[in-house]
Amino acid sequence: MRIILGLDQARNATLTPTDDQTANEYRRLQSTAGKDDKRFNKALAKAINEILDTANIVCQVTPEKQLAGGNLKPDIFIEVKDGDVYCLEPTWRTTGAEVQGELEKKQNTLSVGHIQKYLLDKVIDYVKDLGM
Repeated sequence: MRIILGLDQARNATLTPTDDQTANEYRRLQSTAGKDDKRFNKALAKAINEILDTANIVCQVTPEKQLAGGNLKPDIFIEVKDGDVYCLEPTWRTTGAEVQGELEKKQNTLSVGHIQKYLLDKVIDYVKDLGM
């Protein structure tokens, strides 16, 4: 969002520890979104649209948009009136931690290796589809 809003990109975010209740709520969301993220992409697109609208940035935010002339279908497509285009590909990663009595422990997909593979696969898809 900082890039789209034109804010200082170099500033690092400050991370604070997440309490157990919040972490477990994210784990519940991740479990659902990891299986089918279309509803979450729509909700995230709506939230992004509201943020950009509040910042008076004229744009079109579209979830799951099939791009013309190719196979690309970004999770969230943002087209700003000035011509800039952003394709967002959120991924629902997990540490694999369990939520007692609700979610079983599973593989950690939040590791650097998992994220690097996901990112490389997405970049390759874009490079192929855009003929780069």
